[in-house]
Amino acid sequence: MLHVWRKLEGIHKLLLLIPGVEILSGSGLSPRSTRRIVIPEDVSSDLSRLSIYAPLVRSLQIFESEYQAYSIDSWANLAAYLPFLGRSFLPNLQRLIVNSSASLIGGMGWVGIFLSPSLVEIQLPTNSENSQAWIPESEASALLASVAVRCPSLQAITILSRSDEKRGGTGLRRSMAALSYEYVASMTSLRVLTIGKYIIQPESLKNIGLLPALETLAIHDLAGQAMLPVFDTRLPEHLFPSLRHLQLHRINAREIALLWRIDTLVKRLTHVDIKTVSPEQEYVYEPGRKGLGSWLPELFRNSPSIHHLSIACRPSFSYGLQALPTSSLLTIFNLPLQSLSFALNYTLDLDNFCRQLAKSCPGLRRLHIPYVSVNLSLLVEITGHFKHLEHLGANVSWTSELPQKGESGWLYSSGFLTCLEYHPAGLYYSSSEISTLDMAIYFLTIWPNLRHIRPTEGWSRSDTIPGKVSEIVSSVHEAVLCACAICARRTESLEYESAWSLFKKVSPETAHSYSYQFGGGFDLGAEVEFTQLTSEFLPEDLEHMFDIGSLHDWPGDTTLQ
Repeated sequence: MLHVWRKLEGIHKLLLLIPGVEILSGSGLSPRSTRRIVIPEDVSSDLSRLSIYAPLVRSLQIFESEYQAYSIDSWANLAAYLPFLGRSFLPNLQRLIVNSSASLIGGMGWVGIFLSPSLVEIQLPTNSENSQAWIPESEASALLASVAVRCPSLQAITILSRSDEKRGGTGLRRSMAALSYEYVASMTSLRVLTIGKYIIQPESLKNIGLLPALETLAIHDLAGQAMLPVFDTRLPEHLFPSLRHLQLHRINAREIALLWRIDTLVKRLTHVDIKTVSPEQEYVYEPGRKGLGSWLPELFRNSPSIHHLSIACRPSFSYGLQALPTSSLLTIFNLPLQSLSFALNYTLDLDNFCRQLAKSCPGLRRLHIPYVSVNLSLLVEITGHFKHLEHLGANVSWTSELPQKGESGWLYSSGFLTCLEYHPAGLYYSSSEISTLDMAIYFLTIWPNLRHIRPTEGWSRSDTIPGKVSEIVSSVHEAVLCACAICARRTESLEYESAWSLFKKVSPETAHSYSYQFGGGFDLGAEVEFTQLTSEFLPEDLEHMFDIGSLHDWPGDTTLQ
């Protein structure tokens, strides 16, 4: 029971430990999602239950769901309990999450109440498309001032601030923004910072750059808010000494290019995640240039160490995609990438793209091109270029034809690929003359370690072509691993033992069942026929249809790992 309190979801559960506190259903259109909290004026002398459970809480999510809201009659009545609790409601709290923007100003009050020296993370809503998730700058500045004083060990904070329309002119707003980031600059333990684009001014950027431990910087934009100012691209070299991860959400393409001219900001980056807006939604652009595709040739030249790159259009509607020539991707081809997600275009010269990317990235492990249509026969060519690819995502054409078999059947391509993702658009209305069983055999032949076939978003459905193929692949994979488990016990082969170790991780319940069934004194006889043994573990509907011997020598040309 005590472990439940370590990660608490819903602050009302904690407050009910205080005698006299009432939690009432609120009024309005959504009474179930609004709760009124009544705190008695007289401070109770019996805080024994609260004193027992409060120190157990390590993570607090204020609301049970993102649609919930609380109204509290008196913050002063609640704050009156602090002197009796050692100045902190939750003395060991490490993570504080405000997960609802339905009552964000009220949420700020909760943050103020639960600030603690033990806190390492404060997270406010990050749905930048929802204007309610953005906090007036005056409120944000006041919160940051308190955090800077009361949370000396803070390592991560998320706060999206906007201009405060109720206050004076531009001069006051700019001074408030500068004041906010003087507070941020004093948080010397900060490793992760998520902020709004509104605050990115030349002086505040310098303040952020002084943070010695800052590893991740995420910048969000509230559409149509304000354009970035002109920066001095020659900022001091000592700024951003630890920055390795940069995330840009809903930022205009021209502004992305502007940020990339600041060498000290981008030169040490290893992980970049860009979600730009579609060309039609840009409110800042140069004549003759629209969309991030027009800026790609000059991006990333001063970021030679990027290993993980993700570029997408937000919102991800088809009209935001562009037809980009391979030549526009030359700067990307020069990066030492291990992971590339490129969701900005719908067409590619796939062979040329893979050849050029493979030259600079022979060790690429993840490739995600979700809108590029790839037929079944081309899938094997992709892993032919990237021998170490583990994860592939594309708009797979499930109605295309399988490649012709050679004299020895389909050719093995890679023992590394374990996951294939596909774009689900239009999937439920497609049909194919190719049997799902043939597709499964094809996949298991070219990629013997394939374990997952799933959509890029949503969940897999068994009434679709890939859903059916996925079920067959999973059944065969489990059958092979079960056979490996038996062979490992009989032959003491390291190869089979490796497969058994894997099987225990991916299917613990099934592994326990087979351990019990075959663990003690099970005699396989003098010899073990692996393919025959594997077939015995197949489901009945596949047992007579699936020729396990038609695959390459299982468990593959390389040891299952």
